[in-house]
Amino acid sequence: MENIKTLTDLLEYLASLTEEANNRVDWSALPLFGGDEPKDTELVWSWDVNNLLVGTCRDDLEIVPRDKLDLEISDLAKASAIAGIW
Repeated sequence: MENIKTLTDLLEYLASLTEEANNRVDWSALPLFGGDEPKDTELVWSWDVNNLLVGTCRDDLEIVPRDKLDLEISDLAKASAIAGIW
């Protein structure tokens, strides 16, 4: 992960992993790229000054603006509950 310099780089890296490689990722130790820790980090895996990397798993990760956090987390939680993921 040493070549990962931005949140977008991180998203692209995680999306490119095989299932086996994904299972070796320490999701609690992903790099951060500046900015304050969000008040609610549920479903937030990394961040920068303006954006958050959110998702319930590697397959639905996306970068969202910090000001959209509440809406995005709510939508992800609802979708996950419906799908029986969460």
